[in-house]
Formats: sequence, structure tokens, C-alpha cells
Amino acid sequence: MAVARAPAKVILCGEHAVVHGSTGVAAAIGIYTRARIERDSPSFLLVLPDLNVTLEWSLDFIRQELGISALQEVDPMAVRQDLAGKLAALLEKRGTRGNCELPPEFSGGKLAGVVAVLFLYVSIVGLKPVVLTIESEIPMSCGLGSSAALAVSVAASLLAFARPQKDGKLAGSNWIGVCEDDARLISSWAFEAEKIIHGNPSGIDNTVCTFGRNVVKMKNDKREVLTNLASLQMLITNTKVPRDTKKLVSGVRQLKEKHPKVMSGIFDVIDSISEDFLGILQSQPATSQQEKLEELVVLNQGLLGTIGVSHASIEKICKITAKYGLKSKLTGGGGGGCVITLLPRGLSPKVLEQVSDDLNSSGFECLQAEVGVQGVQILQ
Repeated sequence: MAVARAPAKVILCGEHAVVHGSTGVAAAIGIYTRARIERDSPSFLLVLPDLNVTLEWSLDFIRQELGISALQEVDPMAVRQDLAGKLAALLEKRGTRGNCELPPEFSGGKLAGVVAVLFLYVSIVGLKPVVLTIESEIPMSCGLGSSAALAVSVAASLLAFARPQKDGKLAGSNWIGVCEDDARLISSWAFEAEKIIHGNPSGIDNTVCTFGRNVVKMKNDKREVLTNLASLQMLITNTKVPRDTKKLVSGVRQLKEKHPKVMSGIFDVIDSISEDFLGILQSQPATSQQEKLEELVVLNQGLLGTIGVSHASIEKICKITAKYGLKSKLTGGGGGGCVITLLPRGLSPKVLEQVSDDLNSSGFECLQAEVGVQGVQILQ
């Protein structure tokens, strides 16, 4: 047996622009997705307790659909570009003997998530009879990196399972981190899975969920984990409005194709916002520049609205928090999802309670989580 967990993430600034080469800044937060894989099935069994769903595929059916003979085995650890399409087609054959029967509500992101899990399973473990159970504390489709945490935790558990263990299983109750080389491998597999789910991801989500720590800076596909930065306090508010990240990313790309000079200019400004934001976090103490941080948050939110990824629910949260002198912005894909609000040091608990009550009574949901937690971990 192997068990892994990966944290959620918030993007502090630079979302969408990071896909086009600008700087993005993100941090891991302490809510998790867990994946457990064990040998207790004659087939491949995918158990999703949060959705009250269990899916099962016979290994002979998968071999047949992938064009593999009974004596031939999938080459583990090899990325096959055609595999995702074949697995998606496999899922479309509902009611076929040996295939699972997907619930009617499994479409869009949920369906893509199942394809991504199948992709990781076939690619990393090969066709082995196992049970994979996935549980999550992270709300889906709200900008907290639920799909990346899924991909990272599943990839980590499969890789741990694929490696020979002295006693044949992992046991214990201690979460431990992984070495740098293992983290890179986990992140690379998770990124392949994210491509299936989102089409053209920036790579920032799987990087943060894998490496965690304080802040991850992404630019032009390069990752830099920054430590010893000034800490941030924030409130996370879930709009409860689902959105399609793939569609939002595609919409921004189309806008850039229509107006390349204008969009390049906007991305350049967002890049400067992210760099300035990091510069303040690297200064000590950053609390003396709280006003500048808040101004950067407002500017970033305004530009995200300009490129069409904000939403009425996001703007409403920004207005509610502004009544208390607090500054907010969307985090992640936008179009709904979650909003982060900077909390100044010294903010009274009474004010925090009031703003939270105001947001909750407006139909939103406030989340509290530790910022800057460790990345992917294995249970030993």
C-alpha cells in the first residue's frame, strides 16, 4: 500500500498572465487531497468517497481498448501522447462489458479528471490489479488547485507503490516529504495530467502542490521556491460559483490573438505587479509596506477584470471586504471560484468575525488555512 497527500494552493498574483510568460506568485495552503493505492482487487477500482462513486474497469477491457495483447504490458514511466485520447474514448463506451458505468453528472472537468487518473495509473503502474481511493478537503473548481492536488497526490502514491518496498507496503502515521529528484518526477507526471484536464496549464499549480513551502515564483516555465519571506495573513472566500478553467484560459488566449499588442501590454503590467509584490515580501519587515501590497492587489484584480476573468460574485466579495478597509482579488482561473483578502497584522478578531459573517450571510463561504505549508508528502 502507498498513501500520499498534496496541499491546495492560492495564486497571490499573476494568474492567466503566467501562461503567457509573465511572473506568477503562489503559495501552498493547509488543506489536502489524499490518494491511497493498494492490492485488493482483480481489476482497476477507482473509489471516490467524496462523490459517493466507485468505478471499475477490467484489465482485459483496458488492454483491448488500448490495443495491447494479453502477453504485452504497458511500458511504465513512458509518456504516450496518444494515450489520453484512447482513454477518453474508452470512457465513452458506456455499458460495454468490462467498462465502468459513469454517473450522468460525470462530464467536463470530472470526466477529464477520471481520464487523467487513468492516464497516470496506466503510465506509472502499468496494468496491475489495484484499488485507488481519492479523498479531498479541497473544494472543486474554485481556484485552489484541486485538480493539481489530485494529480500530484495520485502520481506520488503510484510512484511510491511502483517502487519495491522491503515489507511490500507502507505503514505508519507520519507524513514525510520527498527528495528533490522525486519531487521533480512527481511534478512532471502531474503536469502531464493537468494538460489532460486544462489543455494549456501554466505549471504553477502542480509546482506549488508538489514543492509547497512559502512562495513559488514561476516565469517562462522556470520555477523558483522562495523562502524566508515575510508571512501573509489572508481570508479565503469561496464564491460557490463553479467555472471551467480550460474555457477561461482559452478565452484569454483568443483575446491575445485578436489584440496582441494590448494584451502583451497588460501582461507586462501584471508581470511588474508580481515582481513588486515579491520585492515587498522579500523586504523586512513587509508590514511597513502593507499599503503598497494592498494597492498591488487592487491593480491586479482590475486587470483580471479587464481581460474578462472576473465575475459578479467576485466583485461583490471585493465590495463587501472593502467596507472594512480590506483589499481582495480573485485567485486562480477566476469566473467564480475563490477570492483572497489580505489581512493586515493587528486586525482585530472582532473585525475579522464581522467581515466573515457578512460574507457568509451573503451566500459565500469563508475558509481558513495555514499559508506556506510543506508540499507533497508520503505516509510512512
